[in-house]
Amino acid sequence: MNQALIDLKDCKILVVDDVPANLDILVRSLQQEGYDLYVASNGESALRVAELARPDLILLDVTMPGIDGFETCRRLKTQAALKDTPVVFLTGRSDVESLVEGFTAGGQDYITKPFNRDEILARVQNHLERALFARQRDEAFAALQKSQNALQRSNAFIRQIFGRYVSDEVVDTLLERPDNLDMGGETRNVTILMTDLRGFTPIGERLPADQVVKLINIYLSAMTDVIMQYQGTIDEFIGDAILAVFGAPVRRDDDADRAIACAVAMQQAMQHVNEENIRHGLPAIAMGIGVNTGEVVVGNIGSEKRAKYSIVGRHVNIAARVESYTVGGQIYISEYTRAATSIPLRIDGQLVVEPKGVREALTLYDIGGVGAPFDLALAPAEKVELYPLEKALKVGVKIVAEKDTGSETYEGELAELGPENVLLHSSAPLAPLDNVKIALVGVDEAIDGEIYAKTLHGSGGIYTLRFTSLSQKAELYLKRIRATSA
Repeated sequence: MNQALIDLKDCKILVVDDVPANLDILVRSLQQEGYDLYVASNGESALRVAELARPDLILLDVTMPGIDGFETCRRLKTQAALKDTPVVFLTGRSDVESLVEGFTAGGQDYITKPFNRDEILARVQNHLERALFARQRDEAFAALQKSQNALQRSNAFIRQIFGRYVSDEVVDTLLERPDNLDMGGETRNVTILMTDLRGFTPIGERLPADQVVKLINIYLSAMTDVIMQYQGTIDEFIGDAILAVFGAPVRRDDDADRAIACAVAMQQAMQHVNEENIRHGLPAIAMGIGVNTGEVVVGNIGSEKRAKYSIVGRHVNIAARVESYTVGGQIYISEYTRAATSIPLRIDGQLVVEPKGVREALTLYDIGGVGAPFDLALAPAEKVELYPLEKALKVGVKIVAEKDTGSETYEGELAELGPENVLLHSSAPLAPLDNVKIALVGVDEAIDGEIYAKTLHGSGGIYTLRFTSLSQKAELYLKRIRATSA
């Protein structure tokens, strides 16, 4: 018999009988085969032992004091951990009614008394083999289900990370070709697009919170649609700023071309954004865009608790620097991006800058449009019209560096004024692209307000500036002054 039995010695068997002689026969027979045995002498004890031991098979006497074997079996089957455990009844009753009641209670088999050792071992082996086969089948199914769930979670993870920030086409490509996506991180050449709204901070300070949210949502919704149309990936919304990347998670040969075309299309879309803003009683806004190309680290970046697919590296910082040189409605691309593009570009101007963190001077190109296959163009910049003021406006000028307003105030005068530009006479040592904060001097406090501008050109104390942000009161006041002068 030993050789006939497969090795089931790791199996646990609970033997329940209130007659010590019967219990002794069963225990000795099974111990000789090396089974791991547990014993109980009544139904209540059997329930407690079974809950703790989680046996693979239960040999259960039918006639016992207290609750009988049938009721014990019913209660065992109500426990999730034991509902599939086979129960073999031990009984001297073989009438049909008893058999039916036992099977109805959840039993699988009977062993009749008096016991026959060979029968006991054969039936035990049979039920253990069937139970273990069922367990292996269930484990295999669970493993398959786990694998399928893992695949579904992986697909859901990809859709969760990218679904709101890239086009459906890009998501479908990642699901079909997951080898295109290295979540562990890699060095890759990409084109980075960064945007920022000019003067959004003072706008946000003077508007109620719900209107600020409405304004930013109108803007971001429109820009998201354009970025997805050009198959870019939105890496981050940073307040009113957008960081988008072309070339990750899916790289294409025309990444730089699409990024520039996308920038032009985004500036074109600002007309619709402002029409929508005005319809909701919100102020018009202007956006600057910077585009740069270079190697970055791209992948699943973060911690165990929070991670996202993102990009890091010096070329991300350079893209931010490029964007910082723009005024509202303008697009600057770096020389690296121009070298990477293969489409015709309408370049409206260029300048050489020395951004912080960049070892050498960098040439930036002012983009007014792109050729085939996109054929997009911005309206040519209108000629700057400045109207001499009958009486110059005295102002105080502070230089803004890295978003911080300097402590020193320089005297100055606004000598000529246009819709978006101003001629400033001041002792402030300004250089092209310097940002300044201007305060009106000697006007009613109800009129005074914040004015921010960027230096376009000038020297020797005379500078042409472009307004980047005006408080509502200052804007209305300057508009009246300009109308009188014109």
